[in-house]
Amino acid sequence: MKSKEYTMTQRPNLLSRPRLAMLLSSALLIGGAHALTKEEYDAQKDQIKASYQADKERCDSLSGTAKDVCQAEAQGKEKVAHAQLDARHEPGPKAEHDLAKAQADAAYDVAKTQCGAQEGNAKDVCEKDAKAEQVRAIETARLHYTEASSEATGDAREAELSKVRLQGEEAVRKAEYEAAKERCDDLSGDAKKTCGNDAKAQFAQ
Repeated sequence: MKSKEYTMTQRPNLLSRPRLAMLLSSALLIGGAHALTKEEYDAQKDQIKASYQADKERCDSLSGTAKDVCQAEAQGKEKVAHAQLDARHEPGPKAEHDLAKAQADAAYDVAKTQCGAQEGNAKDVCEKDAKAEQVRAIETARLHYTEASSEATGDAREAELSKVRLQGEEAVRKAEYEAAKERCDDLSGDAKKTCGNDAKAQFAQ
């Protein structure tokens, strides 16, 4: 039997940008930009809870992976909505960071759940791709938070940002290498060896 040939390929998008944008932005439609009173804050918390319950009920009519994805989307939408509400209630760099992380986690949970429709190596690759996207988003949020919250100035500030930037780039490379290495596991013989060596070189591992 002819062995599979090795080619380095680009990772596919796990969630189309329109679908991902719909999932995340729908959770953000909870009011204007003015500061919230306690009554407004509590009312919008109740609104988020009611929206989540309605989304869960819609998921109950589904089954299998479709139901699992629906539930992951509902949970992600709820988490992002709470983070957005907190960012409006107590705005600042930390709240913005927490919101970005909530968005990254929500997208990851949905993407990983979608991977459940696949089997074997394809499923493993799908999950590693999802993790790589999450790591990239989280590291980007961490850098933005450092830029916004750092009290250092001049060379000290640049050194601090450079350190965070390099740590983030390394984390992303490692996650993308894990995804590339997982692809190699579907090969055998020389093709698998070449794939592994190319992955190490591409992601500096």
